[in-house]
Amino acid sequence: MSILIVKGGIYVYFGSVRFFKHLILAAAAAMIIVPTILCVHYGLAYYSLRQELASERPGSVPGSAGDPKAPGGLLSNPVAHCGFNLVYAAGGENGNPRASDLLSYQSKYPNLYVDNDFQYTIPDEKTVYLTFDDGPSSLTPHVLDVLKEYDVKATFFIVYKDSETAKDLYRRMVDEGHTIAVHSTSHIYKEIYRSVDTYLADFAQTAQLLESATGVRPELFRFPGGSINAYNRSVYMPIIAEMSRRGYTYYDWNVGSGDTAHNKTARTICENVINGCAAHHESIVLMHDLASHDSTLAALPEIIHTLKESGYTFAALDKDVQPAAFGYPD
Repeated sequence: MSILIVKGGIYVYFGSVRFFKHLILAAAAAMIIVPTILCVHYGLAYYSLRQELASERPGSVPGSAGDPKAPGGLLSNPVAHCGFNLVYAAGGENGNPRASDLLSYQSKYPNLYVDNDFQYTIPDEKTVYLTFDDGPSSLTPHVLDVLKEYDVKATFFIVYKDSETAKDLYRRMVDEGHTIAVHSTSHIYKEIYRSVDTYLADFAQTAQLLESATGVRPELFRFPGGSINAYNRSVYMPIIAEMSRRGYTYYDWNVGSGDTAHNKTARTICENVINGCAAHHESIVLMHDLASHDSTLAALPEIIHTLKESGYTFAALDKDVQPAAFGYPD
């Protein structure tokens, strides 16, 4: 037995006050040293895993060159960002899926594909991409007239209309150098977002109409309500994965015009767009092409003039433009 010899007698060390003081100090030291060692160990392991993941899936690791949550709202790789790969969810030989692994909707609409390498270019000039949702409408010819007058190309996200007047407008958009893209057939959120199947059915109808009317297959789309909204939280990831698998690129926006606000005016729309574009090298501007939006039409000339005077270039979206996409909930 260890004992402590002190002046005045012999005392047993275990059970003494000094023993308990030493025990407390040792426990405190252990509480500091052990977690530190564990933190270092797991930190090194985490760093190693990050490096391995970054090498296999560029853009999937926060803080890497392709960080999907980088400032500015633009994604370098929306496919990696969705974090949901249906094609390779199960493995066949050489990483290719077996036919039995494919989900049923993947075999539907065999012509609903476009070629896309999801590689984007950054323009040297500050660039504005005006986008118009929900048309065509009686406003559309006037919007096209303004764009033609100022030699500006824009993007129209179409809601299904198959009248001859609408088809003439689709053809005019293409002939004048604008991009036509899919928005929706029904624009009824509860129907569209019931499942991946219902989304594809809605998308396919408008995509086929536009191709039939113009001879141009649309390659871009915008989700009704944006890529994440109150109606699609349970299905947005598999929808994005399936649309990306088919080669389509979706575009949200990083500048809102506010042209759907109850108290909007041409002045407030101008201010929203001009101030919003000042924060971005590439600005994807949300506007609406609806008959009731006279204020949007009235704001358009001043928006274009002011931004051109400030050194901005205008362009239509295409699949080489880096998308703006909403951040996904953690």
